[in-house]
Amino acid sequence: IAEGGMPNSVKRAVHAGGGASSMFGKFKLPNEKQVFFASQYCLGIVNLKPIVPGHVLVIPKRVLPRLSDLSDEEAMDLMKSVRTIAPKLEAHYKATALNIAMQDGKDSG
Repeated sequence: IAEGGMPNSVKRAVHAGGGASSMFGKFKLPNEKQVFFASQYCLGIVNLKPIVPGHVLVIPKRVLPRLSDLSDEEAMDLMKSVRTIAPKLEAHYKATALNIAMQDGKDSG
């Protein structure tokens, strides 16, 4: 496992691009080592309290209240980022399936 909790094989396999935001909602990311992926509009971050091995978060760089507030380009990049990261995690953990969930809005958790 790499520094920040992400397997080295996943960090090497997932490219970084674009500048990284340092916010997750109202929370400042503890350090940049938590970020293992960056696209034009999204970040992949290590969950500091993972429920299961490989539990990561893929978040928009812009902090917005709801998914519907993302531009079309941001929304497409979010799903593309999930689809880029997912097979790397699946391969690393030798998983046969993934659980991809989304919390949309303050009251969703």
